[in-house]
Amino acid sequence: MLNEKIKAILGILFLPFILFNCSPTYLPNVISTPSLSEKNDIHIGGYLGLSGLDGQLAFAATDNIGLMVNGSYIGKNNNSDDNYQEHKFIEFGTGYFTEVNSSLNFEVYGGYGFGNLKSASSGDGFFLPPYTSNSVKLKRFFIQPSFLSVRKDKLFSISLSSRFSFLKAKQDLTKYFWYSTFSEEINLTENYSKFFIEPVLTSKIGNENIKGVIQIGFSFLLNNKEFDDFSYQPLIMSYGVNINLNNVFGN
Repeated sequence: MLNEKIKAILGILFLPFILFNCSPTYLPNVISTPSLSEKNDIHIGGYLGLSGLDGQLAFAATDNIGLMVNGSYIGKNNNSDDNYQEHKFIEFGTGYFTEVNSSLNFEVYGGYGFGNLKSASSGDGFFLPPYTSNSVKLKRFFIQPSFLSVRKDKLFSISLSSRFSFLKAKQDLTKYFWYSTFSEEINLTENYSKFFIEPVLTSKIGNENIKGVIQIGFSFLLNNKEFDDFSYQPLIMSYGVNINLNNVFGN
């Protein structure tokens, strides 16, 4: 019984590693919910999720204005040039936060991010091309409001956030086909403009300065075209830790 529980826990923990082995054009990164409360608050976080390894840094410039920098990274996850994925993304934002009442906070951030994704995959030659190579350059503008409910002892919080994104993507896609008597290479270059809405729930539990974090949500494409080659990861999922370096510079 104990071994089965351990296997179940390990399966949940390593699920993101399994899921991000697919090769979409767009991987939504972890949505930052800084939960700043006063001037000079500094929050740092590290997460493992479907977008790989995510890092977050947020700083309260005043009692209501926050700044944040977030990034996500997936290194080449296979030594083979036939099946691999690489992903790098960084974003910068600024926003406003306030206390609505003793147990509810509101924050809204907007900003800009950019990055790239490279991947290659081998198909079965029947439903999928025998070999596909993909290179994508991404730019994203976003705005994300959040409502944060906090227990009075600050040991637990849960927030509802929605990121509204405008994504620009340039994709260079190569498909190779091998037949019995000849081979064929198809090269495509596409420029995409996509709108997304990405609602997530974020739960934080721990003491006032260090909390474990779980985030789960969805990425909805609002202007899908049936026959284009744009693909994306529809699920947002991560777990990690958030550290509050409260008033590092003093009041």
